Amino acid sequence: MNVRIGLQPGFSLVELMVAVTVSLLLLSGVVQLFAGSKRAYQIQNDFGVLQENGRYATGILAGGIRVVDHWGGVGAGAITIGGGVAITATGNCNQAWATNVNTAIQGYEGASAIGSVSGFPSGCLATTDYVANSDIIVLRYADPNGATNTSPVDSSNPNEVYVSSLVGARAEISMGSNNVPGDLQGQNGLYNYPFVVEMYFLRPCSTKLLGTCQDTIPTLTRLKLGPGPGSSAVFIEETLVENIEQMQFQYGSDTDANGSADRYDNAGSVPNWGQVISVRVSLVAGGATRDNGYTDTSSYTLLDFNYIPATADRNRSRQVYTRFIQIRNRTRS
Repeated sequence: MNVRIGLQPGFSLVELMVAVTVSLLLLSGVVQLFAGSKRAYQIQNDFGVLQENGRYATGILAGGIRVVDHWGGVGAGAITIGGGVAITATGNCNQAWATNVNTAIQGYEGASAIGSVSGFPSGCLATTDYVANSDIIVLRYADPNGATNTSPVDSSNPNEVYVSSLVGARAEISMGSNNVPGDLQGQNGLYNYPFVVEMYFLRPCSTKLLGTCQDTIPTLTRLKLGPGPGSSAVFIEETLVENIEQMQFQYGSDTDANGSADRYDNAGSVPNWGQVISVRVSLVAGGATRDNGYTDTSSYTLLDFNYIPATADRNRSRQVYTRFIQIRNRTRS
């Protein structure tokens, strides 16, 4: 029996080229699908981070503003400065400025450069540590958290500043290593509160090394009084929230003492800082991810200030956050 073996027909060169072309087209579609999905995820994730940053930034500011002018049951006029207090100055942010408890809240209207901010203490912030036209706010209060009634005030934090306050009587600002004033020792209602002096401002970077910015991420920053390495307290810069591009404040004053604000002003027009009972804060939070397919053409209104992003920075998303904050110690009877 004869067996005939036949050859199976193969693909021609033209057929192979057609198959490869079709495969490449299909693969290109799959790649574009995955790329589009990744881009959509990045945009969605970036917007979520943006929203969280905006809420977190206004929350931090609200936490400090609410407790402004709290002195442990006494008025600012009943506070004296103990002889042992030692605060190392940062420029003209010195001991006298820090312990000015009669001005528990004070704002500074933004300008093109820190040296042009009206009334701002010179040398307090480096010229490179300021975002143009952004407002600055300073808060002073006795922190109700962490209060003790020991003497010395707080031997575990000898270089921190405290307010020793006796409800309804008087208070004295002391270092942690100091003894409670003799006329206050052993009395019911005496507590030692951490003395808080904090300044909130926008810095044009999130990271500094040896005083030099290492990036260009605008950041909500706090200059806060804290324990120093020697025998005194010092001012320390703290990075808080990244990608906060602009910040503005307005201050509500109760000029007729009826418990409600009669007018709202920018910092330069506040008639009396002791009459301020509420604050409006408005800020712009920006996304961290750049999208070359997106151009932000918006102008953002923050209270009475219009913010227009730089041309080179318009490929990021943004959102405005505004919050109203009452100063509890000035609105409660």
